[in-house]
This record gives sequence, C-alpha cells and structure tokens, in this order.
Amino acid sequence: MKKILLAGINARFSHSNLALYYLRTYTQDLGFDIYIREFVINQDLDEIIDSIINENPDCICLSVYIWNTKLIKSIIPKIKSKKGNPKIILGGPEVSYDPQRWLDDFQEIDHIIIGPGEAGFRRLVESGLTLKEKIIETRNPHFSEIPFPYDNDDFESLKGKNIYYETSRGCPYKCAYCLSSRIDQKLEFKNIEQVKKELDIIIRHQPKIVKFVDRTFNAVRSHYRQIWEYLVSGYSDSGIRFHFEIYPGLLEKEDFDFLITCPEGLFQFEVGIQSTHEETLKAINRKCLWESIEVNVKRLIELKNIHIHLDLIIGLPYEDIIHLKDSFNRIYSLK
Repeated sequence: MKKILLAGINARFSHSNLALYYLRTYTQDLGFDIYIREFVINQDLDEIIDSIINENPDCICLSVYIWNTKLIKSIIPKIKSKKGNPKIILGGPEVSYDPQRWLDDFQEIDHIIIGPGEAGFRRLVESGLTLKEKIIETRNPHFSEIPFPYDNDDFESLKGKNIYYETSRGCPYKCAYCLSSRIDQKLEFKNIEQVKKELDIIIRHQPKIVKFVDRTFNAVRSHYRQIWEYLVSGYSDSGIRFHFEIYPGLLEKEDFDFLITCPEGLFQFEVGIQSTHEETLKAINRKCLWESIEVNVKRLIELKNIHIHLDLIIGLPYEDIIHLKDSFNRIYSLK
C-alpha cells in the first residue's frame, strides 16, 4: 500500500491545518495509507525534514501558506535529495495563483494542486499518483457535498488546539487584496441541519475554542442566525468559546437584541477593519466606509459579553504612515 503524507507547518502550536483533514477524508476510500503530520514554524528545520523522511512516504504533500512559504522553499530540495525519492505535491493559497513560477524555481516538484483541492487531490490519488499534468485544476463539487473532515481520533490528537470549522466557502465581497474575491471562489453553504450535526460532534469532544473560518460568517441572515441561536440554546454552559469572522455593517437591531442575551465569553468576533482611510477603502473595493461601521462596532463593544478583535492591514494602497497612524488611533480609541 502506497503511503501519502499530508504535512502542515503551522504558525503556532495551537493552530491546525483544516485543509489536510479535508483531503484525507475525501480520499480515504481509495486504498492508500493517507495520514497527517503537523509541525510548527519555529521547530528546527532538520527536525521537520527528518520527521517527514523517516515516515518513508511514497508521496509528500505540503500545504503552503504565507507564514510557511520560506520554510517550504528550504524543505523541497532537501526532501528530494533523501532516500526513496518521494513525489512532492504542493497545494494551498501561496501556490494556487502562480504555480508555474514554483515549478520553474523548483524542479523537484511533481505536481501543484490549485484552488479548492479536494477533487484535484482525489483525481491524483485515483490515478495512482501518475497524472501527467504538473498543474492540477479540478472543479470541486458543491461545498455541501464535501464530507465532515474530522474523525474521532483527530480530536484526541488536536487536544489543546483550536478546532477549525466552516459552514460556508467563498465570500460575497470582492476586496481586492483577498483570494476569496476571485470569481472562482463561489459562495456556497452547508445545509443547516448538517451543520448542527457536525457541531454536535465537535462539541462532544470539548475543545476550548471552535474557530469558524467562514470568510464572512454573517453574510446571509437565514444562515448565521440559525447557527447562533442553536449554539446559545444548546451550548451556553459548554465552557467552549466560538469564534466568528464577521462584517459589522450587516448587523441589524434584531442581531443586537439577540447578542445581548448571549452568556459572557460564549462568542468572540474578529472584525476586519483593514483601514479607515477613504481613498484606501475605495482602492481595495471595500464599499462601506469606517464612519458607517463604527457605530455598530461601538454597539458590539458596549454589549460587554463578546470579545471583539479588530484587524488592520499594513501596506494597502494610498495609506502612508500618517494615514496608518490615523487608522490605528481611531480603532484604539474604542478601547
């Protein structure tokens, strides 16, 4: 039986790589020994390489993100020079949109799977790892057809780490700096009843925090409100914190009336402000200006039962150090 190693190098110990769990689950019926190993970027490079090679895999799949790109580039030639000459497959955001440059720079790479990777990875595995094309691009089925990524053993190995979960893929917005703004990143939702069943499975294992990685969790009222209500009605005393990335400009009076009833510490919100500079916001195609969402951010903070996390991005167009300082001071003043 051929061994396929799915390797993730995370930014810190509390993180895990959700994509690898999807890939494994989507191909586990194909008769290969497919398993996951996760590392952290501050581990010794040789230690990571030795751990990978000592598994004697026939194929090594590396998940490439902004925080591990430099490490991956160091690892690729060293892995290929080791015993067994394993195939090297790359996937993830940092290789999806310029795969040819990676192939030109690293002759050791056998394949790059671009975009949402489940269907492409399955096609490669079904071929016995013999596909001829170097760049594999395969249309995924609707997100509702992608199976739940975790099994019971995963929760044991993920103890002490964030559990990542998504109820949708894609985003309705087209912010110019974001990969989810591409036209091939369609907004797709899981069935609500399936979401509830999967949340029950996760919560049964009592993680400290469940991070929903939906790009804009509150994009569709009929979707997010049912999930919030389900968590508050069934899991208020679970001791678990649920993290959502939201856009405050979409929140309405009905949302605030509901959120004020939430137990303290049950929810935390991450809000991407990015900039408060009008010219910058127009340039990056964020239609709502700071003044129009500041009111709702203040209302969220005033609830005092939800941890609020606000983000800025450094390096956006038309925002020099003066404008960046102004954005920072405006947000910091909210306390």
